[in-house]
Amino acid sequence: MEFVQLFPTLFRYIVLAILYVVVFMNFTKVSIQFLLFMLIMILNFFTILFVGRDMIASSGLMKAVYGTFTEQDSPIYKNPFTVYFIGAILLTALLFVCSISIILAVFDYGKKSAVDFKSYTLTPVNAFLMNNFQIYYQQYIIYLAVLVYFIIFAHTEGETKLLMFNLAAIVGCLVLVGSAAYCCYLSVLFLNNKKYRKQLYQ
Repeated sequence: MEFVQLFPTLFRYIVLAILYVVVFMNFTKVSIQFLLFMLIMILNFFTILFVGRDMIASSGLMKAVYGTFTEQDSPIYKNPFTVYFIGAILLTALLFVCSISIILAVFDYGKKSAVDFKSYTLTPVNAFLMNNFQIYYQQYIIYLAVLVYFIIFAHTEGETKLLMFNLAAIVGCLVLVGSAAYCCYLSVLFLNNKKYRKQLYQ
């Protein structure tokens, strides 16, 4: 029953995750960078909306934020750092909204000022800046997802907490198995150097 109740929430985040993966996989395509950053802005909006909604829906988390816990409540509700964790999430979300807005404004300026509209190759300095932004933005999304999950998990009880633990463990196991299998596959390909007596070093 708990899974049925959580299914809409899981579905929302699965769709978001798929869209983020699609955007990240196409980041290297310079010709559509402006479009990709527009998509990121939209994804950011829905991510903030969904995360905020789920945090507000967590009664345990709201007890910790507003200090309305009772003596019978779990000690986690009395954690004074919870407010700072949420504050960090809100601050960083605002910073990224500002950052993406600035990047969109610059791309719009570049598109209007470019003489050849068929060429959108960035200068080396600008390409370096955008590559770094993309790398850190990907890391931010991953760590944001983990942090929000942990915060909500810590302030949940009963069957929902068990379900959240099982889901996280299943995803973790899939990542471990997938990583191990892929590394084994790469090592077998590397073995071809010895098998077919290929040159190993330059």
